[in-house]
Amino acid sequence: MVPHARTWNQASTSPPSRLPGHVAAAGAFAALAVVWTFPLVRHLSTHLPGGGAGDNVDFLWNFWWMRMALSSGFDVFQTAYLFVPAGADLTLHTHTALPAFVGATILGAFPVIAAQNLTILLSLSLNGFCAYLLAWRLTRDHGAALIGGLVFGGSPYIAAHLNGHFNLTTAWMIPLFAMAAPEAIGGSMTWAVLAGLLLGSNNYIANQVFLEIGGQRLGAPVSLEKSLKVANEMLAKQG
Repeated sequence: MVPHARTWNQASTSPPSRLPGHVAAAGAFAALAVVWTFPLVRHLSTHLPGGGAGDNVDFLWNFWWMRMALSSGFDVFQTAYLFVPAGADLTLHTHTALPAFVGATILGAFPVIAAQNLTILLSLSLNGFCAYLLAWRLTRDHGAALIGGLVFGGSPYIAAHLNGHFNLTTAWMIPLFAMAAPEAIGGSMTWAVLAGLLLGSNNYIANQVFLEIGGQRLGAPVSLEKSLKVANEMLAKQG
């Protein structure tokens, strides 16, 4: 146990006077995302992160397809534009449905490439900022919280996947879930709903996590059926 560490409940309420510090931290992590990916901010509508055309273009297709599906009334998780004429089921595809949905709605006025890049920058900012909030909630120390945010948000894992695996650069749900889970366990329905939303939303960003559940328990190859079976068994055990 860390000496003099505050308990969760002691550090759970942020007084209004702390708001300017949090706003400044949010701005700092947003600026860090811009600097980290520079000169991407100067080419939002024409360039993608990565060393060349590869998986990064596949994720751009996700954003294009989401717009096409929503505007045409198509099933988002089924497309006739791949493997013609049979089409393809996108359930097991790295569809990044949640960021793509944001790109097709909130960022719908922007070009597809710009929408993709803006969600990348937002995710990088939130990775650091959400980790900062978790660290500050536990320590009440802005310096320690900033270091925690930098360590988490700037991790080599995220840096490596920034070359094209954009679904794996979105990690801000982890520190947010770490904040929500203890409150949910303590009986807060609001925090329980938030924790559930965070867990569920991850499957629409990095769905491999859910698929790995079935693969690890029932063996390769992974499949949606295996993962659903394991998930149902886990829920049954919880009553």
